[in-house]
Amino acid sequence: MSFNSAVAARRGRSPRVAVLERAGCTVGMGSDNMTEDMVEVIRTGLFMARIRRDDGRNPTPEHTPRRARRNGYAAKGSRMPASSPPATRPT
Repeated sequence: MSFNSAVAARRGRSPRVAVLERAGCTVGMGSDNMTEDMVEVIRTGLFMARIRRDDGRNPTPEHTPRRARRNGYAAKGSRMPASSPPATRPT
């Protein structure tokens, strides 16, 4: 399943991602043509997950990109590379 956070945020809808994952769904993140910026997709997904859970600390900023990358590979039926380049922050 793809969670398109930009679309969900604009429409005021959000799936219960944690519930879906516990049920065995692989939830990736996508843009659905609303934004080509995957950083924005992940950022919006993070905020929406915190609001949905009513928890301002979880998921963490480190957890969300890992989940997006790992589950993106899994949704495509691919293995995540053993070594991925480290995440960097823009300067």
